[in-house]
Amino acid sequence: MRLLEHEAKRQFERVGIPTPSSYHVSSCATARDAAVSLGYPIMVKAQIPTGGRMKAGGITRATTQSELTSIVDQMLDSTIKGYRVDSILIESIVDVASELYLSITIDRTKGQPVAIFSAEGGIDVEAADSDKIHQQLIDPAYGLQAHQIRQMAYQADIDRGLVPDLVDIFQKVYKLWDESDGTEIEINPLVLTPSTDLRAVDAVFELDPDAMFRQSSFTPAAYDIQQQDTVERKADEYNFDYVRLDGNIGIIGNGAGLVMTTQDLIAEEGGSPANFLDIGGGADAQRMANALDLTFSDPNVSVLLINIFGGITQCDAIAEGINNAIKKHAPPPVPVVVRLAGTNATAGRQQLDTQHLTVADSLDQAISKAVTIASSEEVKP
Repeated sequence: MRLLEHEAKRQFERVGIPTPSSYHVSSCATARDAAVSLGYPIMVKAQIPTGGRMKAGGITRATTQSELTSIVDQMLDSTIKGYRVDSILIESIVDVASELYLSITIDRTKGQPVAIFSAEGGIDVEAADSDKIHQQLIDPAYGLQAHQIRQMAYQADIDRGLVPDLVDIFQKVYKLWDESDGTEIEINPLVLTPSTDLRAVDAVFELDPDAMFRQSSFTPAAYDIQQQDTVERKADEYNFDYVRLDGNIGIIGNGAGLVMTTQDLIAEEGGSPANFLDIGGGADAQRMANALDLTFSDPNVSVLLINIFGGITQCDAIAEGINNAIKKHAPPPVPVVVRLAGTNATAGRQQLDTQHLTVADSLDQAISKAVTIASSEEVKP
């Protein structure tokens, strides 16, 4: 479960992590009052539980009241990346000397928490060279140690005078992550101001939904993420559990384990999953067609990987459903890569409409093709 930015920052402030001054508003009138209090120019940020807001137009700058009014009028009740914008964060602008990146997440390969740091933060951090991104695995028995943070800071060649403040912020982030049953906390950017202060200008805070029973301070009203986006509402209509992620490679599989394995393999290949969609065992042609229809409606998906291993699921029925969906949408809105294995897989592969999709001979080949397509310039943004 992902907190909205304003709620994540309230948690940061509670533990002493510095953030810019801001107001959470839901109308033009309160936005104008907030801007007057903060002073122009200010940042206007759509409060939706997803990344990539700046590139999608969900974060912008206002320098005058008339400009602010126009931005807020357009932003409120609009849909950005599939989410309706119900509220906005009005935030003071921080002078930037440089932008850093830090996060605490889980290394699922190692089965441990990991601290990640880079001296090159900002919206293009994912494009940074791997040697610019530094990591330290965390032993949960001891927590994130100061010497680990110092090592990452020295590897990143940041000013030695900043290291004590960086250690302080990083350890507060880890403590918050650990006590809250977090799955990820990310600060990008962590801004260094000209006066050498550090400020968390953006905040990502994701919680383990299975641990909410012991996190009484996080209520639905507080983290405000009960709003389903249009894709998730469609998933309910089709009776699917559909989880949206921050990547661009859509995944359809049969069985939660298979889908999670596919996600991990995509990540290891350098790609980024856009969703989790398990059609379940014994899915028929109609359920398969519905799964494609649903995934095609997700604006974050730029390529779709279908990974089916037939046991009680019949691959020829799956192929029929794929063809029906392709025919309905022809040409499909995104490239489609299909891997079929198991019961009636040969018959299924022979049925597939190869004019409009790519059929892979193995899972490795399917993963490679999907990641290659996703990273090309030919797919939709």
